[in-house]
Amino acid sequence: MITRRSFGGMAFAGAFAAAMKPLRGVAAESPCRLRLGILSDIHVPTMEEGEHFRKALKWFDAQKVDGVAISGDLGFHGLIKELKCVADIWYEVFPDDRRSDGGHVEKLFVTGNHDVDGYFYHRPEFPKVKFPVDEESAKESFVCNRERVWEELFHEKYETVKVKEVKGYKFVLFHWFAHLASDICSERWTAEPPDTPFYNALRYEHRKLDEFFATRGAELKGDKPFFYVQHHHPADTVFSPFLYASPQGWGGHDFGRSTKYLKNYPNCIAISGHTHVTMSDERAIWQGEFTSIDASACPGLPFAGVIGGRSNAHRARKFPEETLFDCETPKVGQLLSVYDDRIVIQKREFTFDENLGDDWEFPWPISRGRPYAYDAQAKRSVVPEFPEGTVLKRTEKDGRLILEFPTVRRENAGARALDYEVIAEGRIEDFRRQIECRRVYSKGIGLAEHRDREPVRVVFDKEKLDAEGYKDLTFTVRPCDAWGHKGKPICA
Repeated sequence: MITRRSFGGMAFAGAFAAAMKPLRGVAAESPCRLRLGILSDIHVPTMEEGEHFRKALKWFDAQKVDGVAISGDLGFHGLIKELKCVADIWYEVFPDDRRSDGGHVEKLFVTGNHDVDGYFYHRPEFPKVKFPVDEESAKESFVCNRERVWEELFHEKYETVKVKEVKGYKFVLFHWFAHLASDICSERWTAEPPDTPFYNALRYEHRKLDEFFATRGAELKGDKPFFYVQHHHPADTVFSPFLYASPQGWGGHDFGRSTKYLKNYPNCIAISGHTHVTMSDERAIWQGEFTSIDASACPGLPFAGVIGGRSNAHRARKFPEETLFDCETPKVGQLLSVYDDRIVIQKREFTFDENLGDDWEFPWPISRGRPYAYDAQAKRSVVPEFPEGTVLKRTEKDGRLILEFPTVRRENAGARALDYEVIAEGRIEDFRRQIECRRVYSKGIGLAEHRDREPVRVVFDKEKLDAEGYKDLTFTVRPCDAWGHKGKPICA
């Protein structure tokens, strides 16, 4: 259970950092056994709009990666031509699956919901009809031509569950179909699946994961890490229960389908995406019975605020003066390096070609410690605080109340705030009551910390508050971290 107390977070963090120093020294003397590029939700619609993917691959090439994992949503509308753009950009950077220095780089790709359902999202019959029934409409859809298209574009056989090996490390790749066609998810759709040979071939495809672990699960046992790649997050791992408990959770996890197996493998490192949440959120890595990593989203974070309930997200801003969370600029990925005694994950932002916060680093085997278990992270966290003397500015303009406050960063406060709680209170007759409570991101939370400098502005409709009879309005703002810790308020 995750504690809500910091337990002297600063001291704990110092002790933790000190304990990790000898580990770094030892690892520096040992060679890197595997170097892996990680992306998710690349959403490449055209060659021109795939520049973020091209740039990420070029950076991976410079890092001499042994493979690139993409945990789903290669395209956007589920079209064959989108996946062709993905393949063309890949072979542009890695011709014949070779780096610029001649070394082999392995494709470790899986499909996501946009590669399958995306073809139907904007069609008038969705969700009543999930798959096209006439041959003409099926021609441009990847979902109806997956085996042929996958082999033509990526030069390998399409399999729902596929195992690859890179430098002696196994990768289990699980395509999206196993989730979409499963009986677990079927209640989300409004019509019975069509009785066609095409759909009937998919109806029980989810069982292939069960069959895989029943027949080949023993191959994965041991101290050597193996990697499991799928689009959904494994249930009860990253962002659970925080994200999944919200009404906006919209199936960010896989309903437990993979977790029931992966929990038996402490040497498993699961890689997933789908939710488009910023890697600045400390809950993007989780350690329990195994390790789970959120790969975020390479082309930007358009759903991050909406799913998380922030009121200044891409689709939620009400007033032009209000700070809008920048979901377009961040283009992110990860570089995972395996050493004999540790695993290091570098978080990279490709727009500005710089690291996104501190590396994630944990000892290996996992039995030596789980520094990214949620309770461990919560205990060592430092509560974000506004610097002494910070003022909450309050101005009025055209019937609106505008609050403005600076961002909280480590350089000025010892810890970076993930977001901010803004509370409006007022007096009605002879008692005071809370009118509204919002959570807002700063504009640059998806970027490196030194770029997150623009003041945050939050706007309230004063005419509406006056019309409702509120007097003596008071506003308070608290900086928050990912674990429920809140700093001291500033007030206006």
